[in-house]
Amino acid sequence: MKDLIKKIYYKFSEEAQLLAYTINLGYVFHVEKVYSDDIFEKLILFCKEFQKLTNTKPICAIIPPTNLLLKMQMSNTGFSEKEFISRIHKLSDYATIGYHGHFYLAGKIGDCNAIHCNSFNQADLIEQFSRDVKWFEQNSISHNHIYTGGWWFINEEVIKLLIKHKFKYDFSFSQAKFFYNQFSNAFMKKNNIQPGESFNIFIGNEKEKLLCIQNFIAMHTTKFPQDFDRNMKSLLNKNYKENITGVVNSHDYDLNIPYTIKCIKYQININKVKFIPFEQLIAQNYPRTISFKAALN
Repeated sequence: MKDLIKKIYYKFSEEAQLLAYTINLGYVFHVEKVYSDDIFEKLILFCKEFQKLTNTKPICAIIPPTNLLLKMQMSNTGFSEKEFISRIHKLSDYATIGYHGHFYLAGKIGDCNAIHCNSFNQADLIEQFSRDVKWFEQNSISHNHIYTGGWWFINEEVIKLLIKHKFKYDFSFSQAKFFYNQFSNAFMKKNNIQPGESFNIFIGNEKEKLLCIQNFIAMHTTKFPQDFDRNMKSLLNKNYKENITGVVNSHDYDLNIPYTIKCIKYQININKVKFIPFEQLIAQNYPRTISFKAALN
């Protein structure tokens, strides 16, 4: 019934709802189940298809095996760290690797222990973040200074850690209703940051900046690519139409290749959306540079 209603609705709706906007998109994967043969095989297949279609690699932000939950899942399935590293090297042929952080209170796994902005403990965050970053260094795997937060968790302490550990690019901020949190929402409202407007943050030393590129919405896996238009348009400011730049996201474990490819083709052909590589994404002109301390006052 829902599909029938959508079919009728879209039949009488404007086709190119995003055509009035100039939109540049990067594509970010939250990669969480490298140990699954089927999921990893599907991810590689999609990265190849995406590159053929857009001449662009997606960003694959991985959870390292120092993560408490991932470590347990790998142990339960008999998947070794050596195999994990081998798969990340393979993935790097088809995607730009980044770091995806998930953290837990008191070092204990569980939904009630998952660190969100409302359940935050500084000591737990510092310990787990530092351990994760050290894993990249010890195994000579580059995270390319890229970070995206699990559960859209971002706050002042995360930003301090990112700058301390020489990260340069963050994809955790979002104004989408399912993705934003109290901190990021308040920060962007206070500084009048528009959806699609990227910005630099510095703490003390302006030379050590963190470029924050907003995450718009998840890439749609429904049979109707117009779902993307409807949700994206509800997010954007109708008066801010030029140089809309950001990323869309997917998880490795819930990827629907046929519908996602259909949605991408629709955006390219109907809405003239450009999917751009990481190198081009970070090379755009981003004039806003915000002192973090001043931004919070």
